[in-house]
Amino acid sequence: MGAAEPLLQGGGAIKFVTEDDVVWADAPERYEAGSPNVIGIVALAAACRRLRAVGMDAVAEHERRIAARLWAGLLTVPGVRTLSLWPGAADRVGVATFNLDGYRDIELAALLSAEHAIGVRHGCFCAHPLMTRLLGIPDAQSDRLHAELRAGGDPELPGAVRASIGLGTTEADVDTLVGALHEVAQRRSLAVAA
Repeated sequence: MGAAEPLLQGGGAIKFVTEDDVVWADAPERYEAGSPNVIGIVALAAACRRLRAVGMDAVAEHERRIAARLWAGLLTVPGVRTLSLWPGAADRVGVATFNLDGYRDIELAALLSAEHAIGVRHGCFCAHPLMTRLLGIPDAQSDRLHAELRAGGDPELPGAVRASIGLGTTEADVDTLVGALHEVAQRRSLAVAA
């Protein structure tokens, strides 16, 4: 029994090609068609050098300080609901997940991007069981969504917005996000009142 046909075909995945036949390389090369991600390798090496130069203790302290500012800022926005597995934990990774009353996650992410040039992620972040729990989605609703998706449907899925912090994130970046959320929340309040 031979190895499976490669999903992608191209340079690096072959031993020999004729006009009528291909002799595929052995694994793992057989499944790695195309050119290696040289730019990605160079970027990863540069990132590792930068982290080493700054020092991981300094990176961790920066992340803690900026993250604390972000979480505190989010709590000042009317209608923001933060989602956390361990609320109040002091030593968390530099991400904050939240929703804003009156906005679906996809809508809020698009608004932040289009109107404020803020890049966030939205959805369930490849963690659907955890996110449905954090969002308080009842099992019956989750089962219905699952069945509808399995049947080829396209239901509106629950989700949240996630802001991530990195070495280049500044206090001003956090203040910009929190300010944008205040503006969006106020706009929603005015629209509801009208």
